[in-house]
Amino acid sequence: MGLATSHNAGESWEIDTRGLHVTYARAVSLSKSTILLSVSRGPSGQDSGIYRQPLAGGGPFLRCKDGLPDYFDSNIDTGLLVADGSSVTMAIPQGTLYRSENIGETWTLIASGLPEVRACWPSESAR
Repeated sequence: MGLATSHNAGESWEIDTRGLHVTYARAVSLSKSTILLSVSRGPSGQDSGIYRQPLAGGGPFLRCKDGLPDYFDSNIDTGLLVADGSSVTMAIPQGTLYRSENIGETWTLIASGLPEVRACWPSESAR
C-alpha cells in the first residue's frame, strides 16, 4: 500500500508509493527530519528494503542501500527499525544489526550471528 498520511486528523488520507519498488509496508520510524519505511512483496518478506523520505518538502522515497544488501529475505517489522535524531538502528530477525548515523544515507553492519532479534534500540542512551 505504501505510506498513508492525513493532514486533517484522519478525515482523508493520501497514499504515497513514489520511489518504492514494492508497496507492502511493515514498519515506519521518524527521526527529526526523515521518515524511514520498510517494504516488501508481502507477508513472507520477499525483496524487503528500507526507504527514507524527508519530512520537509516530501519528494519520492529514496532507497537506503549504501552499506546494505540489495534486498532482505524477511520483513523488517515495527521495533526492528528505530530512529533517534540522526541515528537509525535496524535489525534483521535472523540476527543481524545495522546502524546509520546519517538518517539512513549510509549503513554499517554492527553485529551478525546473533539469536533471533525481536526489537532494537536506537542508541546506547535509550537502553
